[in-house]
Amino acid sequence: MRKVHGEHSKMKVLMICVSIMLGVVVMLYCYRRSVKRNMKSEINQQIESAVNQYLALSNKDTEASERANRSEMTSIHH
Repeated sequence: MRKVHGEHSKMKVLMICVSIMLGVVVMLYCYRRSVKRNMKSEINQQIESAVNQYLALSNKDTEASERANRSEMTSIHH
């Protein structure tokens, strides 16, 4: 009878350990997923910012070359 009681307590301890380990694994999985989402969001924001900066610079270059062409055309006609 005493042996049965000892097996039950060992089984309880084992189940508690397994439960704790599963809980830690689930928490790590959720944390990793959350970090991955945040990184993806931040990368997308940085890409969008870089594209906007590129477009702004491209527009400035286009405007500058158009102004240069207009000034050449007006100086040729005068």
